[in-house]
Amino acid sequence: MLTNVRERFLQIRIRRDEKEIKIGFFITGIIIIILLANVVYLNFFLLKNKGVANTNISPRKSSVDTIIPSPTQIQAQNQTLSPTPIPPTIAIQNTYRTTTSNTIKDYFIPLGSGTNQSSDWVDVPGAQVAIDLGQYQNVKEVHFEASVTMPTSNGSVYVRLFNVTDKHPVWNSDVSGVGNSIYTLTSPAIIYDKSAKVYQVQMKTQMQVAANLTQSRIHVTLE
Repeated sequence: MLTNVRERFLQIRIRRDEKEIKIGFFITGIIIIILLANVVYLNFFLLKNKGVANTNISPRKSSVDTIIPSPTQIQAQNQTLSPTPIPPTIAIQNTYRTTTSNTIKDYFIPLGSGTNQSSDWVDVPGAQVAIDLGQYQNVKEVHFEASVTMPTSNGSVYVRLFNVTDKHPVWNSDVSGVGNSIYTLTSPAIIYDKSAKVYQVQMKTQMQVAANLTQSRIHVTLE
């Protein structure tokens, strides 16, 4: 009797399980169908929207028009961009100094000109300069130079530098000429003071004849 009850219980349980399995398969099938329908709908919707978007997109014409310059404009631009001719550089030579290998070697300090016919040493008016010869570096030697004319060519003429500041002649600056109408005189290397001094040109003639100082200068030569 117990065996019959057990078999009946098992049969009822098996039927219940089969029913639950069928219900589970049914529900699973419905879910799969719904998912497939959603996938199909989404694909259709995306394809439709993509087609609409492609239809709405059309190539736009550039708002920037191509500008082709006219021959007149090209000629004007070429004239504007053409280089301006540069005039050649003219080297100006300083008459009071000479250069060797871009290094100044000689300085000429002008003193002035004038006239004299005294037999004693007198100042030539305007032939004067204030300078410090010590400001020149690496001095090799300094000379006094004078150009003199004597229209009568009589007697001798004498020229020298005078240190007005210290009230004495500049040593070795005396130069002289005799028997000619034109003289270009250069002194030996003078002895000078290395500080600011006032230098004055003085002249005298042997026979008190007129003598013209046409040019006088101090010539500084560097090593």
